[in-house]
Amino acid sequence: MNRTEIASLLKYCESSLSENGFVAFIDLSRRAIIKSITITGTARAHYALGALMKPVHENIKEKLTRKSYRTEQEKNYEFIAKRGHEYAYQVYGDQKDRLLDETSAMSAEIADVFAVDTYGRFISSKNILPMMETELCLITTAVTIQGEQYAMIHMNAAAVYGASKEAIDAASTIGNIAFKSASL
Repeated sequence: MNRTEIASLLKYCESSLSENGFVAFIDLSRRAIIKSITITGTARAHYALGALMKPVHENIKEKLTRKSYRTEQEKNYEFIAKRGHEYAYQVYGDQKDRLLDETSAMSAEIADVFAVDTYGRFISSKNILPMMETELCLITTAVTIQGEQYAMIHMNAAAVYGASKEAIDAASTIGNIAFKSASL
């Protein structure tokens, strides 16, 4: 989606939702950007945040929290490392150690980034966004970047966290639309 399409979508949402509903929509959209930052990259996340926030009126922006969603505990390296490994096990099951070992053989630092920073710091944080919604965002992101293997993994994880087949299909459809829009 380009900035004009996003602005049009926001205008529609603002006219369709109550003011509190629209504030919640913007807040959840920001949280979704945070959750997908490790997959999309910082530059694209910054672009997405700008595209989201620029058309939003100041009176709505004033109602959004300016505080970090993460707790003090989530700033503790040991805590997020443990949580990241637990999340990786939930998603990859018995394959977790093999996958992290294979990654570590290529780059121990990148294996740490995956387990600790990606999974522990961002993806598994329930304070940013609940896990079912996180998995739906990850499906959309994976489909958008054409990461079929990752999309399948997160489709399974979304189901484990309670997402319906319809919600999983919708997340995949949104990813396909975003991919087609990006390739125009």
